[in-house]
Amino acid sequence: MKMRGLLIISLTVLLSFLMVGSVSAGQIRGTVVDASTGVKLPGANVFLRGTSIGAATDLSGEYVILNVPGGEYTLQVAYMGYKNFTEEIELAREQVLEKDVLLNYDVVQMDGFVTITAQRQGQVEAINQQLTANTIMNVVSSDRIKELPDANAAESVGRISGVSIRRNAGEGQQVIIRGLEPKLNSITVNGVRIPSSDSQNRSVDLSMISSDVLSSIEVFKAPTPDMDAEAFGGTVNLVLKKAPEEFQGYVKVLGGYNDLNNDWGNFKANGQLSNRFLDSKLGVIASAYYETYNRGSDVFNATYDTEGIRDEEGNIDVIANTMSLTDRVETRMRWGGSLNLDYTVNEKHSISLTNFFSQKSRDIYERLRAYNVGTANANTVETAGISTERTTSLLSNGISGDHMISGLNLDWGYSRFLTNNYLPYDFELRFRELSAFDQSKLNPRGHPSEFPDAAYNKYDKSLLQRARMTQDTVNNINQTAQINIEIPVNFTTKLTSSIKFGGKYTFIDKERVRSRRGEYFYYLGSTFVQKALDSNPYSLELTDNGFIAMSNFVSDYDGIGDFLQGDYELAPLLSESRVRQWYSDHNHYFTNDRDMLGDLYDVQESVTAGYFMARLNYGQSLMILPGVRYERSDNEYQGVYATTAELYGRTGIQRDTTTNQQYEEWMPHLHLKIKPWDTFDVRLSATKTLARPDFSYIAPRTRIDKEELVIRAGNPGLKHAKSWNYDAILSYYSNQIGLVTLGGFYKNIDDIFYRKNEIITTNERSAELGYVDPVYRTGYALRWYTNSRQAKVWGIEFDLQTQLRFLPEPLSGLVLNANYSRFYSETFFPEYNYIFQYNPETYSYETIYEEYYRKSEMPGQADQIANIALGYDIGGFSARISIFYQGSSLYSVGAIAEQDQYTDDYWRWDASFKQKLGKHTSLFLNLVNFTSRGEKSFYGANDYPTTIEYFGMTGDFGIQYTF
Repeated sequence: MKMRGLLIISLTVLLSFLMVGSVSAGQIRGTVVDASTGVKLPGANVFLRGTSIGAATDLSGEYVILNVPGGEYTLQVAYMGYKNFTEEIELAREQVLEKDVLLNYDVVQMDGFVTITAQRQGQVEAINQQLTANTIMNVVSSDRIKELPDANAAESVGRISGVSIRRNAGEGQQVIIRGLEPKLNSITVNGVRIPSSDSQNRSVDLSMISSDVLSSIEVFKAPTPDMDAEAFGGTVNLVLKKAPEEFQGYVKVLGGYNDLNNDWGNFKANGQLSNRFLDSKLGVIASAYYETYNRGSDVFNATYDTEGIRDEEGNIDVIANTMSLTDRVETRMRWGGSLNLDYTVNEKHSISLTNFFSQKSRDIYERLRAYNVGTANANTVETAGISTERTTSLLSNGISGDHMISGLNLDWGYSRFLTNNYLPYDFELRFRELSAFDQSKLNPRGHPSEFPDAAYNKYDKSLLQRARMTQDTVNNINQTAQINIEIPVNFTTKLTSSIKFGGKYTFIDKERVRSRRGEYFYYLGSTFVQKALDSNPYSLELTDNGFIAMSNFVSDYDGIGDFLQGDYELAPLLSESRVRQWYSDHNHYFTNDRDMLGDLYDVQESVTAGYFMARLNYGQSLMILPGVRYERSDNEYQGVYATTAELYGRTGIQRDTTTNQQYEEWMPHLHLKIKPWDTFDVRLSATKTLARPDFSYIAPRTRIDKEELVIRAGNPGLKHAKSWNYDAILSYYSNQIGLVTLGGFYKNIDDIFYRKNEIITTNERSAELGYVDPVYRTGYALRWYTNSRQAKVWGIEFDLQTQLRFLPEPLSGLVLNANYSRFYSETFFPEYNYIFQYNPETYSYETIYEEYYRKSEMPGQADQIANIALGYDIGGFSARISIFYQGSSLYSVGAIAEQDQYTDDYWRWDASFKQKLGKHTSLFLNLVNFTSRGEKSFYGANDYPTTIEYFGMTGDFGIQYTF
């Protein structure tokens, strides 16, 4: 099968080179710029009127039209928001014609005031790049990135239609495209996939990347064959900046405020310098950024369970198990930069070097109070201090080249990405108060917010329960080499085409190392307490019955009386310095916890890909793009097989395991772009994509807990998922209205992968799974993963980008961006049903486990997403207010529908203001979440809250100086 794929690619290459003989060498090249500002315009449509010969300008505003027969033509340049440019030209055979174009903004001019602004320019750039693309895509342009008050790249992507954000402590972290989880989407830098830093799945943490180093952000919702196939929802491409012609630079410094924590310590600084040297052949652009900010939050958590059997109406009792309150103190620091060089040998050859680094560090201290009612630790109140240090980093280095050889375009590249997710310190010290509730006041079926009032809150009786240190490291190296060749072939000036083919090789090496050490049994007293007393450098207070008292660790700070917007009080609190000191003084006798062995893995994946695609143009009214992509995966997975028993799992066997997996996939593509008139087009596409299972799902890692009779394992036989994707987009655009798009999509997914809970009921099933070491594991609960039935995702998207210039002054300065998406899905979760059945032969009831599939929506899919941003510019003043709405989504899947967890609807309001002072200086004020809206989730229904988190409003204010 591998040889067949290579043979087809080789034949395609041979055929393509045979066609080069028909290529004419005439070329037209140049740059399209704004006549008044000199700004280069990306996404301009440059073509010869009456023909299908043309090209679009790149992000530098440059274009090249190859394979132009000699003759007389009318050169036309169309750029929405600007007046069309036309000029008669004559091209000799094999001539290279240099033609730069100046475009004039199509403006309403009153009293000499021209209404052209940065907000308008950013909107226009995004629209034109979207219109000239061969596929379905959305863009956040360079100018728009500068205008938005976004903390990171994830927040900027979240402005696009059909995209929602998964947040952490109120900050955007991961991208959900069309309701598909972050791990099912692709994140790339300059077209090369970023490896995941997550320990469990293939998602990318975008919060570690600042928007300041980006030129633009592209979201491809329907990939072409030359793009990676691993993108169910779509691909987010982060484009790094390239040096412009002249010397440019800026420095921007902002201070900030967090109102929840009354903290004025937020700080952000970034800068950039760029220039071209050696007669503009060598371009150098360097950027750097640093920021530190408070992401503390107030958190409510609750857990529930179901009890009894369903009544006649199908309802079942829900009872609360625990309720906890957490004061989360967190400082985040993000820093990094880029150094990019490009060298133009001549008009036919150029080479680029890109270097990018970003790091995010988090210092967290959580002060927790947990009220346990319905769990194994029932009738207790626990107090904990959890101190965490985590660092996530990304380093990217790449070299690429672009060449024009004998009438064809050839580009190549090699890149190396390193990601690291490092958790060197995660220490928890936990205390427990026994018999902590007045049972006469306790109602387990009541709202968990009532639990604190039923508690005695005798904190002087709280005793030290356990100390636990967790360390975790995930290292990932991705290396990618690729080559692409594009050959233009003109049949007539009206009917033109190009063929493109290429190959890519990607190698992934990912390793997870995890350990846990601690002392879990202080609450047993005797030798455990005495060992702690002997190790402590100072005397410790003990409770009346001889245990280590919580009073040794209580902070001098009284506590928080206005917690979760005044709904609760949280006191007393544990001192972080005293919690950390306990680890320093006592870690030498901590015991290693072998239960972590089941989390270790090492992965090597290689993907060999090849593709062929053609683009056929008939005039400016029709584009057909068929193609096929071939990918072969050759993977090796390593894990640990371990059995654990007794305290800390200290007894049992342990051995390394290795599995291999190979598979290949052919993925057809078809894209159509129909333009019946100048202001309207229709785009249709049918594509096939794939998704590879999570690393933790497929690694051959197994831990058999002989105490709890539970097996937690990966599934090396897990299949990759496939999706057929169908899209239709209608676009209407004009200088007066802007861009209006309406579209729909449908995805048909096979072999999607989910967690599965199973009971091993027979020796035959235990043997089939390989659990005969040396005894059968019949009766064990198996927690592993499986491929599910077919899933479907569909929805509609509406997008409006307009400048309200038709309104009277001063309202004509308004700029509006609005989008709305509605999503639907259907999937099936593998589950077991427990049936109690009477056996007349044994005169007893037996438990029968019946496997079935429960239908539900896709996890992570918000049912609705909306963005509205209204901007206003007048003179040197610019303002923008934006609203983001994200509907509810399935967050966690339970054993039955009543145990599912959902996120609540979420609204966020942001505002940004800018005032220019002269030619070089600007003042900024950004307000994020200025309504202080929190995030919430629920268990089964809105009556049972599982999480409530408030992180408040943040504000930034500062100055920028531009060179």
